[in-house]
Amino acid sequence: KLLEAKKYEAFLQRYPVPAEREKMLKERSLEEMARSFSKRHAERLLAIFRQIEGEVPTFSDDGQRADYKVNLENFSRDRLVFEKIDGHWYLRN
Repeated sequence: KLLEAKKYEAFLQRYPVPAEREKMLKERSLEEMARSFSKRHAERLLAIFRQIEGEVPTFSDDGQRADYKVNLENFSRDRLVFEKIDGHWYLRN
């Protein structure tokens, strides 16, 4: 919903793995990250979310990681990975 509403700052505050988000924020502001994200990644990620909607992920043995198979042109990976940290799901890649 955040991507559909183009609320990129809110998306970037909530979904990246916290340690990765903090590392990114040391290099540039949330506003700068959102601007870059909107130009390079937002539409593609939204397309991926639409593609995996209703799909069942493959879970790691400990249940802390969920992998979705992805087949999207110009996307460098073949899966989207979520990781559960402290009870919350985050986007790993």
